[in-house]
Amino acid sequence: MPASSGIHRNGAVVTRRREVAGERPAIWIRLRARLQRLSLDHRLAAGEPAWASAELRWRAAQLTSPRAWRGLAEEIDRLLEVVAQPPRPRGAAAPLVRQLLRDGGSPLYAADEEGALDGSIRRARAALLLD
Repeated sequence: MPASSGIHRNGAVVTRRREVAGERPAIWIRLRARLQRLSLDHRLAAGEPAWASAELRWRAAQLTSPRAWRGLAEEIDRLLEVVAQPPRPRGAAAPLVRQLLRDGGSPLYAADEEGALDGSIRRARAALLLD
């Protein structure tokens, strides 16, 4: 049976259900915590105590779980792999896209072979994403 604590309000004692260790909170608390997770993360990072609300307690438990820690460790590993790669050359995409948009002879403005515009747009987009 869950433990209760007394809260005094206007002279009356109101009992409030306290969560027992290991017990999952109600579905509506978990749902609200999921919908507000970014806000809850900001509140926790700002130093608000996890015990301030049921949603904060649930989110803090999620963030400090072994699963979350493994996920963070994997993200750090991926970041280290990216940082270890030599830098990619920049700037190749800008002239390509500029030519497509401003050159009157580009497939955007000139009726050319079928599919030329689609191919040019795809190459320009890919070059932008790689830069």
